[in-house]
Amino acid sequence: MKEKIFSTLLLFLFMIYSNFFIDKVYAIDIPNISAKSSIVIEARTGRVIYDKNMDEKLPMASTTKILTTLIALEQENIEEYFIVDSQAIKTEGSSMGLLDGDFVNLISLSYGMMLPSGNDAANVVAVKISGSIEKFADTMNLYAEKIGMKSSNFTNPSGLHDENHYSTAYDMAILMKHAMKNTDFVDITSKYKSTIKYGNPPYSRTLTNHNRLLNTYDWIVGGKTGFTTPAGRCLVSIGYKDDTALIAVTLDAKEDWNDHKILYDYGFEKIKPIELSPDIGETSIAIVNGNKSEFSISNPSSISIGIHPDDFQNLKKQINFKHFYYAPVMKNDIIGEVIYTLDKNVIVKIPLFAGETIDRLDIIEDEKEENIFSQLFDSIKNMFKNISKIFS
Repeated sequence: MKEKIFSTLLLFLFMIYSNFFIDKVYAIDIPNISAKSSIVIEARTGRVIYDKNMDEKLPMASTTKILTTLIALEQENIEEYFIVDSQAIKTEGSSMGLLDGDFVNLISLSYGMMLPSGNDAANVVAVKISGSIEKFADTMNLYAEKIGMKSSNFTNPSGLHDENHYSTAYDMAILMKHAMKNTDFVDITSKYKSTIKYGNPPYSRTLTNHNRLLNTYDWIVGGKTGFTTPAGRCLVSIGYKDDTALIAVTLDAKEDWNDHKILYDYGFEKIKPIELSPDIGETSIAIVNGNKSEFSISNPSSISIGIHPDDFQNLKKQINFKHFYYAPVMKNDIIGEVIYTLDKNVIVKIPLFAGETIDRLDIIEDEKEENIFSQLFDSIKNMFKNISKIFS
């Protein structure tokens, strides 16, 4: 009886110790951050690496301007100057310093939104594009729905507080993932300081970014800050390290700068670069009217990308190139690409280059028709040969 009691006591103590140990390990593994809601995703695939209440609908303050900026940059003639709307610039909160009668363009307004977080800039963009803030909000909501933001609603372009203006950490991460496809946006969000022109007449002035992580954390390459009293401190950022791109979002975070450093340290530990070997074999392409009937493709070098191992196993490779070209073709001309996709989403594109120079064949006029016909026949044969390689 005593032995049974002793064994039971030992088992009980072991269970307590085991649970304590597991809890400690778990606590080390999961970031301890101040944000009410947060997320880290892998930027290429959108895979969620970590989240805390990522689907909770919350106000997101001036991180709203990511969407406003993206819409502005997708307009035509973004460098064309126009006069600001006198009513649009009359708004509370942060400002890029627009005055009545100023000349400005959409690219300068984008800097004004993303760096000093100008509410005046956001309003001017809205009126310029849609005629009013209300109509622009409709444009924002349509855009958000199109890119997969399913739990967001926008009532204004700046992020000033409104009970019906909200998003989620997940949606804001999806927005930043989409925004990073725009090269102008990438250039703007990466700047800690930038000199642009606006005014009456336009003159140069320097704007400073509110995102202090650009200067205090090595791996941050962009982002957008936000704050209102109801929303608290909000931050959306993107980091890049060792071929791995991550996006982090915190909503209502007392320690947002520190939160993002912790989230990136966690994310970069979880996602490691994996090597892609886009071997296309010994492939040649038919060429018409050249001094040879076909030319080689340089086999692309291996590249590394940061991606979850499970996603890596599901990548699909597609080789794209035309099946014949007309001479001349110069060595290192881009003649195609290798595309890796995941669930029909493009993850990475790798260019294919011509491996040699093929000059145009100079032929006697009366022999021209016969030679071209012969080369075209050879080209058709090579085309079918390449098609069979792709499907074999």
